[in-house]
Amino acid sequence: MSRASQTHLSSRCRRDPGGRGLTIAPSKPLLDCLQAAGISGDYSLSSEYDLVRPPFTKLLREMSKQELRSYREWYVASVPARIEELASAVRRTPGFEQWRPDLTAGSLSVLGRWFASAVELRPLTASEAEKLESNSVFPADLPREGLTNRSYSIAFDVAIYFGETLLREFPTLTYHQRATTLRFADYGHVVLKGRSRALLNPLRSMVGLALSIGRGRRTGDRLRVLFDNWVSVLQP
Repeated sequence: MSRASQTHLSSRCRRDPGGRGLTIAPSKPLLDCLQAAGISGDYSLSSEYDLVRPPFTKLLREMSKQELRSYREWYVASVPARIEELASAVRRTPGFEQWRPDLTAGSLSVLGRWFASAVELRPLTASEAEKLESNSVFPADLPREGLTNRSYSIAFDVAIYFGETLLREFPTLTYHQRATTLRFADYGHVVLKGRSRALLNPLRSMVGLALSIGRGRRTGDRLRVLFDNWVSVLQP
């Protein structure tokens, strides 16, 4: 990572002192914290890529206000380490050895292609499929595959990098967490907020993009397109 990028990330973490010194239990799975309703699977860590491990297993909608604040602090404090982990994973991949996490729009073009190559799907379990069917008025059109745990973790890391790239482009953006009403779609999530009322949830966007890539509906080029779309929204 470049010196400028490291300075940017470190300064953001210093402005959130509550994010330091958190204890993260290594056995806590990613998917519960990402609200991936009931998804289960193998949480063993790859020797080449260390999955992100949130400090809670509750759904965000089930957390107390203090737990939600702790989740936000953990999220912000995790930014530098998760970008380093992502960069290592990318550069270990043949053809991507020269990728630089310099928080530029150009870096997203290359990262998108790598992201597409890393996404993997797995069959939904019987309980997952049943839950989807019970919540849908069109059961016949429901997908039968979801992301692997590794793919969810990669989507988390890409979301952090995507968000930090926007923050570098628009320094007035801030991390924001809204937990006033459960009717809010992004309740408890860490989102980006600017001077306008627009809120961006990078994690939701990247999980959605990963699923679309895995199902053949999008390509990795979509990552840069999403960035350019948000730049046009955020520009004065």
